[in-house]
Amino acid sequence: MLDVVKMKESCRICARELCGNQRRWIFHPAAKLNLQVLLSHAVGRELSRDGRGEFACSKCAFMLDRMYRFDTVVARVEALSLERLHKLLLEKDRLRHCIGGLYRKNNAEDGSVAPSAGTGGGVVGTELGLKTSLWWIYQSSRT
Repeated sequence: MLDVVKMKESCRICARELCGNQRRWIFHPAAKLNLQVLLSHAVGRELSRDGRGEFACSKCAFMLDRMYRFDTVVARVEALSLERLHKLLLEKDRLRHCIGGLYRKNNAEDGSVAPSAGTGGGVVGTELGLKTSLWWIYQSSRT
């Protein structure tokens, strides 16, 4: 009888011994989720086929998949939050202009009250808007 030497593969991530179908090929070109890209992102450097293990166990593949899902959810929430923040700042600006116009209309003093320019755009405008919001929070907590 031939003595077949079985080379035991281990997970490239956690080094567990791989058994049966508990392995996922990291460098599979047509995989639904590209484990090579996900693992490269997780470790912070490019991974290539270098002679070391080319498989990940199902637990590590699951964790990489979960990390990918978290990244997509975080990106979606971030985009929605920025959109919502933009809408809130626009509405606040509209209210400020409306109140300022009504005040100037009904309280026409000596003309020393000039219409204010906008809060600015971009980072400066957002920062000013956040500082204004913090001021309102501070004022309401003092009363």
